[in-house]
Formats: sequence, C-alpha cells, structure tokens
Amino acid sequence: MIQRIQTVYLFLVAVITVLMFFIPFAIVTNGDVMYKFMACGLRDAVTNQFAVGYMVLPILLCVNLLASFVTIFLFKKRMLQIRISIFNAILFVLLYIVIGGTFYFDFLMEGTFENYATSLGYSLILPLVNIILTILAIRAIGADEALVRSVDRIR
Repeated sequence: MIQRIQTVYLFLVAVITVLMFFIPFAIVTNGDVMYKFMACGLRDAVTNQFAVGYMVLPILLCVNLLASFVTIFLFKKRMLQIRISIFNAILFVLLYIVIGGTFYFDFLMEGTFENYATSLGYSLILPLVNIILTILAIRAIGADEALVRSVDRIR
C-alpha cells in the first residue's frame, strides 16, 4: 500500500516540515539590524549567528517529522496509522500555539524589541497546510479501511 494517495499526503507533510526548519517565520527589523525568527532560534541576518536559541520548536518539528515517516511505513496497520495521524495534526496545532507564544514572549513581553518592525513570513501558513494534508491522509486511510472491511464481509 506504499503507492496509495495517503502516502503522498504524508510524504508532502514530511517535506513541508523539513522546509519549516529553513524558512523564517518572521523578520524583525530596526534600521540596519535585522533578525530572522526561525524554528531553531532568533538568527541575526547579517552575521548569521543565533541571538536566541530555541529548544521546543525544533523538538516539536522533529516529532512531527518522525510521526509522518512512521505513519507512511505502517500501511498494514491502518487504525494505528489513523491514530498517529490524528496525533500529528494535534501536534501541528500545538506548533501554532508554541510559535505564537514564543513570538509573543520574545518580542512583545521582553520590551527589547519594542521599536522593531515585524513582517510575518509565508511559512506561518505551512503548519496549516500540513494540518490539511494530514486530514486528507486520515480520510484516505479511513476509506481504505472501509474498503478492506467491506471486502472481508463479502468473503
């Protein structure tokens, strides 16, 4: 069942999750000082050094990536595939909460970045795309399970 459509959905989720490590969520500027809000930390755009490092975001992204790959190779256990996919979708919602909380506490609560202009990146849409693809994969896995059960009834 590797060639099923849910495998394509889950593979796209994994690819998009890897891209989220390299694309900034937001860019914060103040004159000539510019920071990129990335998954691994707050990176200075000029020196490419981390000003602030994060632990929760990369770990959450790695768990999402691992869950996507594990789900692909559990094609014979469809109910477990559905459960792991639901867990993965919940983790992507949690990722949004962590991104928002991290951005809020680093930039708005600290006060050190209060005069900085913020431009949000298009990579903030990527977790939503992953949630949609995961839901499509869950529906396709459910359809496969219903098909297998209907064939088993006929026998």
